[in-house]
Amino acid sequence: MPQERGRGEVGLGQRPAGLDPVPQTHGAGRGLDRGIERWDSEEMRGLAMIAAGVLGARAAVDTLRAIVEYDYHESFLEGPAGAQALPSVLARLDTLEEAGLALMLVAAASFVAWMTVRYRALPQRFRPKSWAWAAWLVPAVNLVEPYLILCEIWAGGPEGRHPRAPWLVFTWWCCALAHVTCLLAILAAEARAGTLLRDGDRESAFAQAVLSGRLAIAAAVLSALAATLAAAMVILVERRRAP
Repeated sequence: MPQERGRGEVGLGQRPAGLDPVPQTHGAGRGLDRGIERWDSEEMRGLAMIAAGVLGARAAVDTLRAIVEYDYHESFLEGPAGAQALPSVLARLDTLEEAGLALMLVAAASFVAWMTVRYRALPQRFRPKSWAWAAWLVPAVNLVEPYLILCEIWAGGPEGRHPRAPWLVFTWWCCALAHVTCLLAILAAEARAGTLLRDGDRESAFAQAVLSGRLAIAAAVLSALAATLAAAMVILVERRRAP
């Protein structure tokens, strides 16, 4: 004999308590949602793959920049002989920095666009739709929230609690945070090298310059690894959502 279900229980096919369903749209709103769904299914995977590819290119640029940065410090400490090569080295550094910035902007825009549309397509969410892109802009919050949003995207929506993160999403986010940590350490090492150089301690300044170059190479490797993991994550998410 079937038993009556209590108020606090959730039946098959029902939404968990405390989660607001995505509102149904009508008229022009429904047409907009349908257009976004077509855009998501037909173009978002390609857009995200472009983002991963651009991130890989950014990693290559970072590696080249680390090599040229090391050459710059080495030439600087060689005295008059090395000073002759400084203008060409600085020109290469400027070119690599401009290319790296452009690649970073394109990759960030395309990946966040994919995240936003994918999050919007979830039947249930813990957060507002716009939080998929807005979370990246809030200091401190952007160290946690994008990771949690990607966990939701991976799981296809919450089931009354935050889903467990797969190793792929977790490793990708660890690489991204480690990359940011390396960048901050590079800034600190370069500042320290400048201070030591002004104090006349060239040997210590050179050691800090070498440390900065090694950190830059590590940052490039982490960036390349994060790009590879992001590409794999996008492919697997799209396969899981394929009809």
